[in-house]
Amino acid sequence: MTHRKAVPIKLSQIQETFFVRAELNEGRVQFFREMFEADADVDPIIVTRKTFQLVSGRHRCAGATAAGKEEIIGFLIDEAPLVDLIVEGFKSNVGGPLPPSPADFNHTLRLLLEQGVSRRRILDMLGESTGLPRKLLIRHLDDVQSDMAKTRLARAVEAVTDGGFSVPQAAKEHEVEESTLRARLKGLRTKPELGLDAVKSRLTGKFKGFSSTNAKTAKSLIERFKDGDVTSELVRGVFAHMQHLIRKADRVVADYLNRFEVLTPNPRPVWGALEGSKGKVKQQRAKVSTKPAKKEAKVSKPRRQPKEAKMAKPRKPTVSGLAKMGLTASRRDS
Repeated sequence: MTHRKAVPIKLSQIQETFFVRAELNEGRVQFFREMFEADADVDPIIVTRKTFQLVSGRHRCAGATAAGKEEIIGFLIDEAPLVDLIVEGFKSNVGGPLPPSPADFNHTLRLLLEQGVSRRRILDMLGESTGLPRKLLIRHLDDVQSDMAKTRLARAVEAVTDGGFSVPQAAKEHEVEESTLRARLKGLRTKPELGLDAVKSRLTGKFKGFSSTNAKTAKSLIERFKDGDVTSELVRGVFAHMQHLIRKADRVVADYLNRFEVLTPNPRPVWGALEGSKGKVKQQRAKVSTKPAKKEAKVSKPRRQPKEAKMAKPRKPTVSGLAKMGLTASRRDS
């Protein structure tokens, strides 16, 4: 794949349909964020010419997004089968400033196996394009195929317990041994089930502790600011750092959710960081807030008391003051 002249590319056009790293390195994202904020030169990313599929440069894109950029410089390459794009993306990382970790290595091998690429072809493709030792590739392939067998077994179990499949049907569908599946199902009966409610409850407890810590820190800072112990600049800096950590956590969750959706048969669109979700909430609130206003306007039409008060002639006295009003009252009584 040949690279041509680098051109500006809108970040909103870039599509991430596959990943050659197991996860983003937050330190690397922060590095590129500071580079983009300083308008420094950054190596171009690589995307396909027509569909703008991101082949290489995920950390650079994440850093540019965090820096508030709308465009990034990149090379355009010809469209190609997904397998070739995966190999190209992995190749660009090998020998780069952040070489693939063992988890990245296994993640890429798994992607290729899930695309139906044979073990022998993977060894030939990666060996030729990256120059990695064949023994190293074989060792990682053994680990990945073992993990994939465990994944197939887990999905077969789920098909029986939640999908209404029989044991023979699930074993055939997910390519596992029927005897192995039966043994796994028997072992599940002795283990507590980990459901959605249990996971949500655990996460809620952790986030409550995190929120409580933030609240205590904020309250303490405000009290110390009132006493003159800290400056306003320090308080603003701490609050800004809290917001940064929250946005960072949101970005990490969005990245993992995007990676998950790519693995599903019918991926759903993922709202990126807090800016997108906040905009959506604002629109929903606007729709809700306009409807009651119209209803109140219709109901309030009969209420015309202020106009009647203005038209009442007796309420325009020419004499004012408490004393004169008393005099007027006395004359009326006489």
